[in-house]
Amino acid sequence: MAQLPSAASETYTSGSESDDSSPFNTSEKRFKYLLEEELNRRVWAHPARLGDVDMLDLPVPAEIKAKVKAIDPCKGRCLITNATPESGIKYTYCLPVHLSDDCNMMHSIEWHWGMRMRELDLNTEYNIFPVSAQLSAIHDYPRRGPSWFLVPEDHVVDMFFSRVQKLDIKQRPCEEGETPMFARTWRGNLPELQEKTYRYRLFPMYQRMKGIVLTHQAGAGRLPKLCDVTVDVHPFNNLPWVTSHLDPKYVIMEAGRKLKMMDTGTLKWGISFDRWFDHQPILRRLLLLYEAWSNAIPAEAYQDPGFIPLVEALPENTGSPAANDDPRAPDSARNRRGLSPSSIAQWSADASAQAPINARLGVDASNDITRQDDDETMDSDDHYSQSNAW
Repeated sequence: MAQLPSAASETYTSGSESDDSSPFNTSEKRFKYLLEEELNRRVWAHPARLGDVDMLDLPVPAEIKAKVKAIDPCKGRCLITNATPESGIKYTYCLPVHLSDDCNMMHSIEWHWGMRMRELDLNTEYNIFPVSAQLSAIHDYPRRGPSWFLVPEDHVVDMFFSRVQKLDIKQRPCEEGETPMFARTWRGNLPELQEKTYRYRLFPMYQRMKGIVLTHQAGAGRLPKLCDVTVDVHPFNNLPWVTSHLDPKYVIMEAGRKLKMMDTGTLKWGISFDRWFDHQPILRRLLLLYEAWSNAIPAEAYQDPGFIPLVEALPENTGSPAANDDPRAPDSARNRRGLSPSSIAQWSADASAQAPINARLGVDASNDITRQDDDETMDSDDHYSQSNAW
């Protein structure tokens, strides 16, 4: 990429003056300059092109952001540092919305959370929170590993963890006092959440956060004083618990997902991984909850009308031969968006069950057409005979 003109080596002019040293003295130079500016803007607007990350979530839509502002107890301030919106706040997904592309993951969550297939929408206000641009930028970096996540209070995690079945190393039910190594749960086995807000704290990952400095502003004033600001470094023990509207289910899933990226064997088997894993029993529960909710759905899920509707909506008549021949055929547009094999199988079973009926109807219709043709032939013969008589 060509180098931009340097202010130290080039002389810039203004007004009607013209100078050969100006980078804009010809339309060609100006075009090249603007082209490079556009390329720079596009690259930095999409950091995934820099090779540092696989994917970053798209910006939160304005209408969803308005819903977040309406229920956010932080009033648009950074959830972690309490920084004002003027300092640079970005609305960030707790559980990244690009996970919606992982159909297996989404179906597992929907099944275990008692939802219908394709009902889970990560683009909800209960999965989005305001945070400083600094923390938002490192929240989801798939290639470089996780940096930080939120952790609910212990009693909230225990509400969910008490609903799962704990298994030992041989995947047998744990005895009392035995450390669980695996967890399983069944559909819709979740506690009823009564509160509108919950408390969370930042949990930093040592490898990514050990060189980062965070500041926290006390109070809710728009004009902070120096005495209101505290500086903290890893492990950020001085950061207080924060209150948020986030649904604990999304927070637990994101925490477990990031723990799963680490060397989870050392965490699950009780081997010390790093000092930031020591004396943190909550991490094991978060990881096991994630594994329980992300387990593959059972085979009977595809026969559950509460999960997959037995009757699919009829597609619109597009005028295509396939649509005219069989109006129950799956819409091609929906199939391109990932119509599940179970839905197609259900449609096939229903179509097969109706095949004998259609066959009988076809025979009766054929007989009617034959009789109608015979009647028309007889009428034609009579008319021909009368004509000959005249």
